[in-house]
Amino acid sequence: MSLIRIDSKTYRLMGAEPKTVPALAQKSVEVLPTRSIYEFEEAGVHVTLAFMQPALPEDLDVYSWPLSYITWNVRSCDGAKHKIEVYDSVSSQLAVNKTAELVEWSRQTANDLTLLRIGTQAQNVLGSCGDDHRINWGYAAAPSGLSRSAIGASAVLEKSFASNGGLPEADDARMPRAASDAEPAMAFAFDLGSIGEEAVQRQVIVAYDEIFAIKYFGKRLLPYWARSGVKIAELPQTASQDYAKLLVRCAAFDKELRADITKVGGEKYAKITALSYRECVAPNGLAADANRQPLLFTKENTSNGDIATVDVFFPMDPVWVFLSPSLAKASLVHVLMYSASPPWKFPNAPHDLGTYPFVTGRDDGGEGMPVEESGNMLILCDAIAHAEGNADFVTPWWPQLTQWAKYLEKYGLDPEEQLCTDDFMGHLAHNANLSVKAILGLAAYGDLCRSAATRRPRTSTWLSPMPTPCT
Repeated sequence: MSLIRIDSKTYRLMGAEPKTVPALAQKSVEVLPTRSIYEFEEAGVHVTLAFMQPALPEDLDVYSWPLSYITWNVRSCDGAKHKIEVYDSVSSQLAVNKTAELVEWSRQTANDLTLLRIGTQAQNVLGSCGDDHRINWGYAAAPSGLSRSAIGASAVLEKSFASNGGLPEADDARMPRAASDAEPAMAFAFDLGSIGEEAVQRQVIVAYDEIFAIKYFGKRLLPYWARSGVKIAELPQTASQDYAKLLVRCAAFDKELRADITKVGGEKYAKITALSYRECVAPNGLAADANRQPLLFTKENTSNGDIATVDVFFPMDPVWVFLSPSLAKASLVHVLMYSASPPWKFPNAPHDLGTYPFVTGRDDGGEGMPVEESGNMLILCDAIAHAEGNADFVTPWWPQLTQWAKYLEKYGLDPEEQLCTDDFMGHLAHNANLSVKAILGLAAYGDLCRSAATRRPRTSTWLSPMPTPCT
């Protein structure tokens, strides 16, 4: 929720509440891979409201930061000066699975930033999973400087700012309480004073500390950004200090990717690509393994909640093969390791590794897509080899790749009744699409063999020991 007061009159920038407050006239919106930029103009004032997630694929440390910047730039556009106040709030509903769950909140300071945070009282860390399931451990956080702040009922905070630009003097003390009970929210208010033609900037960072990211065969894995001991209280300070540099980097990345894609497919294709990039970033958790190397886990949504589903990350990985082979490898390596472990006794590649955020393996074979997933894994391994100029990555897993190729050779020409990625169609036999997938998978295996034969392979950088699967 964001509001703005222009010469004591209140307008909405984000959100549908309060309904009695009119929306400021929106002039444009630009959606880019790492940024969304909204332009508003009314009452003699121009507002640029920008959202930025620094998901830079060449820098996994910054890519994995669990935060987004919300930045307002406000200036006069009619030659007169205007008194400006800006409001932003973050709901407690970010931190619950069900709105009846009890939440509690706190505040602290980090140098010149005020850090508000809110989360469930229970804090059942990595304690539940399932489809249509949201995180209900860890804490949503909102740091900002140059502001007043309060935590309280969302409607009370909005009314206070809308009426006089103020916030309650003290935080609401009625906690814990349900996220749906006078919806608790974290709010900041900025008094920009009297502004002229020179833009004035204010910013809030919205972050989420999940504490632990994945339960990996019984072991809790840290989020990748926290693998070296960084704490969420430290991260906003770094993020705030680095904003200007990151803005330049994100703008350059957005511009370059947009130009490349426009050249290939035109302006509409570039817009689709911007959305596709965001979709490839959003449904993943990036964790650190025992050797502090990245493991990327997809989550199926409204489709069983499976984790690391091969035919889900298969259409995603071309983006990472092109922009960040490290992320492409991070999406495959856990499937390869599990396939090489004693509990997996099948000649084909697995479909998935459990239910997000629990990696348990599918020792019973799980949801069978044997031709589909075996072909997918071989194709992706070959794509990574092309991107890197060698097949070194697959060195530890040649037995698995060879086994999958033999499986496709035997069963791929006329597949038996089984699921494919269009599993809403049910089990099908004689699926021509699967035959094509098998042909391409075998071609990819042959290409990998040629790549391996042309140079002496180095030791793979992914040699993490496979944890013993939970029983």
